[in-house]
Parts: sequence; C-alpha cells; structure tokens
Amino acid sequence: MGSFKTKSKLGQFQAGVPTNWKSEYWRGSGVVDSLQADAGNEHYSDWDGKIGRQVVVHDAGGDKDVVFARGLC
Repeated sequence: MGSFKTKSKLGQFQAGVPTNWKSEYWRGSGVVDSLQADAGNEHYSDWDGKIGRQVVVHDAGGDKDVVFARGLC
C-alpha cells in the first residue's frame, strides 16, 4: 500500500472509506464488502461534489492491494 501511495503523488491518504462510497458506489461489483468497513482501507479525496477524484486502497491480505478509483467531471 505504501508504494502505491508514494508513487501516485496524490497527497495525504486518510483511514477508511469515503462515506458516500459505503452507500452509493460499487454495488453489484462483488467488492462492496471490501468497501463497507473502514478497517484495511485508506482513501484520498480531492473533489468539490461536482468535479474531482477519489481513490481507495484496500488491503486484500498478504502482498495484495486493490485500488478503486472514481473520477468526476
């Protein structure tokens, strides 16, 4: 997770998942369980509600991380 966060140059990641993701996004994708809990997730948000980006890095165990990205324009 650290390597992605450093190389992405996005800025400061926060613990957990953005609250709007828990109720609105990734339904029917088979990954929603990973995004329901704050544990094992960190996120970066840069948006004003209309434009921007949100990224969640999920620790899938072992050496595996899953990156979820959402762009708004």
